[in-house]
Amino acid sequence: MSHPHILSDEDKAQRRRRRASSSSSSSSSSSSSSSSSSSSSSFGTRWTVNTSEGDLGRLEGRETITGTEGWDLLLWPERERERERQRQRERERERERERERQWAWVQSIFGRPPRLAALRAPLSETGGRTPTQPGTERGRRSIIIIIIIIIIIIIIIIIIIITIIIFIIFTTIITIIVIIIIIIITIIIITIIIITIIIIIIIIITIIITELS
Repeated sequence: MSHPHILSDEDKAQRRRRRASSSSSSSSSSSSSSSSSSSSSSFGTRWTVNTSEGDLGRLEGRETITGTEGWDLLLWPERERERERQRQRERERERERERERQWAWVQSIFGRPPRLAALRAPLSETGGRTPTQPGTERGRRSIIIIIIIIIIIIIIIIIIIITIIIFIIFTTIITIIVIIIIIIITIIIITIIIITIIIIIIIIITIIITELS
């Protein structure tokens, strides 16, 4: 009769086989889990489910799934929707900046309206809002500049009109003077011609009278 704590050779061989099989299965499972996690990390755009625990995996801290293997889930539609939302936000911000630039341009010319200035002004000691002076002064300066420009344009137009009138008057005067001179010269020439004819006639008459006598 053998002692109960003494193992036979057959029992020892069975224990060695069980140890070898368990160690090989654990090493294969650990290598498969490490390969799945390493393959999933090669793509930066993939969301990986880590199931190295064997029964529970977590999707980027947002969702959980159950399984016995690692999962690589491609979530392109979700990413595309996120990019589209980002582009929409950028367009909205660009439109808002454009509106602010236009409003700043209008304020630089005409100043800030009194109501808006009161709304955007800091609180006074009594609790009410007082309009800020820089915007009002800028508006006054802009109005004065516009009035000065209008006055300069009106003066230039008046000077041009006066110049045209003076030119017409001088041209008319010169024309009248020239006409008068021409008339005078014509009268003188006609007078000379008449006098010459009269002299010739007188000479002829005197010659005839002398011949007859």
